[in-house]
Amino acid sequence: MDLSTKRQQSGYTLVWTIVDYSKEQQWNGLSFNSLKELSVYQCSEFRQGAKSQVLYTGELGTGNVVYSKSLEMYEVKWKDVVPETVGEINSIEFVARRNRPNKPFIIRF
Repeated sequence: MDLSTKRQQSGYTLVWTIVDYSKEQQWNGLSFNSLKELSVYQCSEFRQGAKSQVLYTGELGTGNVVYSKSLEMYEVKWKDVVPETVGEINSIEFVARRNRPNKPFIIRF
């Protein structure tokens, strides 16, 4: 999660996240090693969604783009944030309350 990209838009908080996988992933016949996602948080309602996703062949959002999709805000599929989970830590602690840190928070699987 790169909180230096954090911004507000119409009551929502948006921030880019990079997910880096230790092993190649497969989805709909596509192979990828990392993804960038523009995550959308509505902290007051404890929910989150994805506005944009880009899949890459390389690590940390490098290499070729194999898939890219962006949605309008009304198209975002929302998920409730479950209290006392990593999802709550990400959406509330890192996004809603903290100021921007100097380094991105990187998720590796």
